[in-house]
Amino acid sequence: FLERSFHIEAGWKDLVAVGTDGYEYATGSYCNTIAFNIPLTDKVTLDCGFVAKDVEVPTSTRKTNAATPILAVDNTAYSSTSNVAYLRVTELDESGLTTWFKSLTFTLNNNVSPEKVVGLLGGAFMNVGNLDVTISGQILFTNGDVVSAIRNNTTVTMDFALRNENGAMVVDVPEMTLGDGSRDLVVDATVLQNLTGTAHQSAVFGTAFSISVLPYAPAA
Repeated sequence: FLERSFHIEAGWKDLVAVGTDGYEYATGSYCNTIAFNIPLTDKVTLDCGFVAKDVEVPTSTRKTNAATPILAVDNTAYSSTSNVAYLRVTELDESGLTTWFKSLTFTLNNNVSPEKVVGLLGGAFMNVGNLDVTISGQILFTNGDVVSAIRNNTTVTMDFALRNENGAMVVDVPEMTLGDGSRDLVVDATVLQNLTGTAHQSAVFGTAFSISVLPYAPAA
């Protein structure tokens, strides 16, 4: 179990004076939320939200090692049309519920909060709360299986895999329940169904989700 904190730097041109840039630092930042967004015919994006102990006053002096930040190892983007190996919601026995997604957002939330104390601006330390694993998205309303799963509070699974020339990432949610189920009646198009999901700890695997990063691109 690893709780890792980061210093986040923002550089502001000419903030101190003309020709003198300013630097601002959010110290002791914990990654609170991560959202994988798989939109329709676009690039897959990753939104990260951080909670910091404090944000320091801007200064003209840059911190040690700020010029050598952590850089991405792979820089090739994933496309939601050509790099999705599979995306599906299934029953626990792997029988299919739906693979016809219009969009999907998969969110991890650490529920991080700074602990405030008297006499200190910012947080004295950080509290990491319960991990929430949720999904939201739209699917094509082509059968009633998802509606039945929502009404019966059926435990289902979800997994998706992204792959390109850099390798692959596989996300698995072994147990979750579905919600919403409202429909959008679109003119001249298939009826859309809005879907939410909340994961819970699997009795078999002891976790609410897993993410596997592979250095090669597996077959679909």
